[in-house]
Amino acid sequence: MFEFGSTSLASDDYGYINARVRGLSSKLLRRDAYQRLMEKESVSGINKLLMETDYAEEVLEAKEELGENASQIVIFEKALELNFKKTLEKIKEIIVGEPRILFDLLLERWDLQNLKTVLRAKFTNVPFSLDALTFTGHLPDELWEKLAQQPDIAAFIKQLEIWNVKYAPQLKAVYAGEPDSKTLLKLERALDLAYYTQLLGFTDRWSSNYRLVNELVKKEIDMLNLLNSLRLLKAKVLPDEAEEYFVPGGEKLIIRDFQNIIACASLKNAMEYLNKHIYHEAIDKRGMLFEKVQDVAVFERSLEEQLVKWLARVYTQSVLGFGILLGYLRFKYVEFTNLRILGRCKEFGVPDEITWNELIMVR
Repeated sequence: MFEFGSTSLASDDYGYINARVRGLSSKLLRRDAYQRLMEKESVSGINKLLMETDYAEEVLEAKEELGENASQIVIFEKALELNFKKTLEKIKEIIVGEPRILFDLLLERWDLQNLKTVLRAKFTNVPFSLDALTFTGHLPDELWEKLAQQPDIAAFIKQLEIWNVKYAPQLKAVYAGEPDSKTLLKLERALDLAYYTQLLGFTDRWSSNYRLVNELVKKEIDMLNLLNSLRLLKAKVLPDEAEEYFVPGGEKLIIRDFQNIIACASLKNAMEYLNKHIYHEAIDKRGMLFEKVQDVAVFERSLEEQLVKWLARVYTQSVLGFGILLGYLRFKYVEFTNLRILGRCKEFGVPDEITWNELIMVR
């Protein structure tokens, strides 16, 4: 199991690393590429157009791996996953020392996300497939196979204990054995609290590169708390219970804001509160749509867009530091998410105007 600080602190040439990463950045899809993809009437057309891009190798690989009977959307999404995984491997090959430590810290977020995915499946008793997992961080494939086989949450936690995964004690401490409507929220909060507390502590250093990651983590905690507060409002959780779900350490959002959002009479009131106090830019972009469809995922895209704008500034200003790699990692993931949204919207006949508004243009 990976532990923070396990990689040696060798000296590194950020000039070389950043030159390589800028080369990767030059291959990111631009607005005109998305526009051409939007013009295609089907996922099949999108796959053909991707054959003219750096995704060509992965599209062919996905077709070969999945077979000729696989649907175009399955091939498309498999190609996206292969491309992103290869990108992470390329980065691993060119970094050691401090940048590798910081990269590994960020990579663990996929383990956290995957643990939540499996937990949700166990909580809802929905059949689970390993295909539902995103890119793995540090936990081995064998463990994910074991977790997928477990019949319930208790067995899931027990398996984490057997494998000595550091999140097991936190999950065990909050799981009472008989799941109720709030169990999943509490388990997810336990995971978030363990991950972010350790990450904040480890990156709270004088080094400008560690401090940069620390700043990113604080912004991510704000996003997490804000989205959770809206989910809790929708679930009619009492403000007095807010502290059970709040993750401390964010940049702007304090516990009082968290409680005030949960106490709002409606999502409309919550939007008004946020527009007045914090995140008014995100409200301006998708607040009306969020209020209409009552889906937190809509607002999540706006928050992600604000974070990406900050990272774009970091990317531009960072010459001999970790900022260029930090920005690129997020830009590449945004591209992956954009393409997945675009493909699924085409598959299900979502109007292009709605699809386009869901996309985040990085630069």
